[in-house]
Amino acid sequence: MEKDISPYAGYLQALYPGANSEELATDLLAVIQTYPMPKPSGHGNTRLPLSEKDTILITYGDSILPGHPPADVQARLGVGGGYPDTGKTSAPPPLACLHRFVETYAHRGFGAIHILPFNPYTSDDGFSVVDYYQVNPRLGTWDHVQELGKNYRIMADLVLNHCSAKSPWFKAYLEGNRNFDKYFIDLPPDTDVSQVVRPRTHPLLTGFPGKTTDGENVERHIWTTFSADQVDLNFSNPRVLLKMVDALLFLISKGCEIIRLDAIAYLWKELGTSCIHHPNTHRVVQLMRTILDNHAPHAVIITETNVPHRENISYFGNGMNEAHMIYQFSLPPLILHSFLTGSAQTLSTWAKTIEVTPYTTYLNFASSHDGIGMTPTHGILSQQEQDNLVQSVLDRGGKVNYKATSEGPIPYELNTTFFSAVCEPSLPEQDRVQKFLASQSILCILPGVPALYIHSLLGSQNFTEGLELTGANRALNREKLFLAELEEQLANPEHLRTKILTGILNMLEIRRSSPAFGPTVPHIILDVNNPSIFAVQRSTGKRGETIVALVNTKGSDQTCTLNHNETPKYQDLLTKTIYESRELVLGPWQYLWLVPAEDSTNTHPKEQP
Repeated sequence: MEKDISPYAGYLQALYPGANSEELATDLLAVIQTYPMPKPSGHGNTRLPLSEKDTILITYGDSILPGHPPADVQARLGVGGGYPDTGKTSAPPPLACLHRFVETYAHRGFGAIHILPFNPYTSDDGFSVVDYYQVNPRLGTWDHVQELGKNYRIMADLVLNHCSAKSPWFKAYLEGNRNFDKYFIDLPPDTDVSQVVRPRTHPLLTGFPGKTTDGENVERHIWTTFSADQVDLNFSNPRVLLKMVDALLFLISKGCEIIRLDAIAYLWKELGTSCIHHPNTHRVVQLMRTILDNHAPHAVIITETNVPHRENISYFGNGMNEAHMIYQFSLPPLILHSFLTGSAQTLSTWAKTIEVTPYTTYLNFASSHDGIGMTPTHGILSQQEQDNLVQSVLDRGGKVNYKATSEGPIPYELNTTFFSAVCEPSLPEQDRVQKFLASQSILCILPGVPALYIHSLLGSQNFTEGLELTGANRALNREKLFLAELEEQLANPEHLRTKILTGILNMLEIRRSSPAFGPTVPHIILDVNNPSIFAVQRSTGKRGETIVALVNTKGSDQTCTLNHNETPKYQDLLTKTIYESRELVLGPWQYLWLVPAEDSTNTHPKEQP
């Protein structure tokens, strides 16, 4: 059992210079020792406990509901949060439906499942947590989560910037409970907060009636970065930090191996600063990483920071002391830009800047439960190119959320499914399938871990009914599916969902068996004499595997040149087709994963892909 406080005392002294760091470190060690960790099964033997097999499915716990959809479209909004008395039902809970879907249809493609916040909650589809230690009873139980964890690594959210305004912690605070004094940030209503950077436009301070610790009635004005129902936790109180470390280790003790630190960039507040990327925020991440390195080396920290690329990668720290993995937030808008313009030039230029180390990696995604972030395009796309992205999404039925800045509101995220954003409705269905699959192939070929949102995996289109029912832009990308209906659709090989699912699983299965696609394997962006083609080479070394991946971002035939000294013979891993020329013609939105071939069987005509 761990007894040495020295790895932690320095961090605590820097975070809380006025406190007794040794006493705090002793208290922290007591929290750590509450959770003895089992030996990891197959992970934790390397500095970065991830491999090419760790592809991730992103889903809500209630993305798939039992049975057929009822007549009331309201049901497609999900099961809700809180602690409702749902009564007895014979229908399997949503987590059991998710398990059945993955095992039946998607098991060969994924090694991990990101179940978006599955705690009881009151708003924001789970990100307003009531209780960090329970599974929302409307979704299932810890048994259901751990059953999934037998075959898949579980990725879970630690929503640590804020909790629900209806949580027991905040209720106790408002009642003047001394044990929760200074758990939240209460400021005079006329406080100047103009320097605070945040991704919302509503007032930062929200009023709540409460009591002081002496029982006097008082009006509290609480820091609420994201919504009036999401009250920010006060990490300048070390007891809050200890609570969150406890919640972190509790998740890991329940079998969650990948921990997503939600909205981490806004964690530490200090008036007179922007309150984003505060040095103490980085210290908190460093402390958590140190705890895992010492106590749970099989676990992975991923930071969620929807900000420009340079700011985003700062959460790698020195490369070994903060996040193991960060979201590649620039990737979704750049993929969309490439396929809307038919040019991969900007994507290729940006991809050359991706740094690869043996100890860190990226989560590559095109779509998630949130929208397509626009902030990460700053400094990469011109203002006109950004405006064109926004307008194209609006033209295809999407919406835009805005953030407050000193210059006024600016686009923060595009709300849409990726399929609706990238595929013109006027295209024939097979062309839409081809274009969408080509866009998703880019997630698989860059360094990092590919993550597919369930609505991308199934080719979902914008859920306009959800927008109409809720008025929430994000509802467009959060429709709940029904297992019986989904099984009927996937039984039909000609159904759009079947075509998308089959194409993506084919890529993921091949990727998971190819060491060259390991998350830390270096890459080279190739110049193939055609800006419409995105070309990446991944190689494990001179005697290892080398893969050249090509993606045509344009809806017409495109010729490219592979610059080798000798005429190569390649086989496409995806179709087993042989190519015997340096000059290749890729059809509209075609993508190839080429490896050197010894045999010329099934040779493809060198002028026709």
